Amino acid sequence: MTANDQLQESAIAHAVDLRAYSDSAVRQMLTILNRSEVTLMAELRTVLDRMSPDSFTVQRLESQLGTVRQTIAASYERLSGQLSTELQDFARYETAWQATTMEAALPAVINVATVAPAQVYAAAMARPFQGALLSQWITTLDTDTATRVRRSIVQGSSESKTTDQIIRDIRGTKARGYKDGVLEISRREAEAVVRTALSHTAAVAGEQFETRNADIIKQVRWLSTLDFRTSEPCRLRDNLLYT
Repeated sequence: MTANDQLQESAIAHAVDLRAYSDSAVRQMLTILNRSEVTLMAELRTVLDRMSPDSFTVQRLESQLGTVRQTIAASYERLSGQLSTELQDFARYETAWQATTMEAALPAVINVATVAPAQVYAAAMARPFQGALLSQWITTLDTDTATRVRRSIVQGSSESKTTDQIIRDIRGTKARGYKDGVLEISRREAEAVVRTALSHTAAVAGEQFETRNADIIKQVRWLSTLDFRTSEPCRLRDNLLYT
């Protein structure tokens, strides 16, 4: 097996491992949001019980939702802090993996340049992914969740729904694992941000490693096998070499 073959096999195995790691990280982050839901539902019930159908107005609702917004903001702030710690740990792991994998594949003892984990993390945080920085994505999740909750209350009140029905619309039902409420949309969006942040950090680590070792890395092979979801243009590039 050549060094390139060994590197390819290692990269594919690493991609599988990263998928499992990403699943674990997502579960950790969603646990933060799920735990805050108990408090959030209690606060929503208090707000709704204060507002009789006869006295309901959008303006009055806005004045009552302060604590609800604070709870939502606090949960996403905790998620952001945990994700930041996770990405720093991941940057340390990924930079070490890049170097040790290259060293193990080379047929001779060659000095492989390493990349500082802090440098990778800083670069990943400073470089937008999907058009925004990580901090902006978290803020968007926070705001969008609060907006969904508000809209559900307004719609439920206009349809003369009870407090229990409105809360069920927001949280979902236990029978369906709470996946049929509007908060499930926020959970799916948070999952997408976590997965993208991890793959973004891995990509930055790989790019910086290739740059630091340009004297021994002459070309990069495109492997669509490494993508869990890929498009026709990506499949057409499979196995092409790039300088």
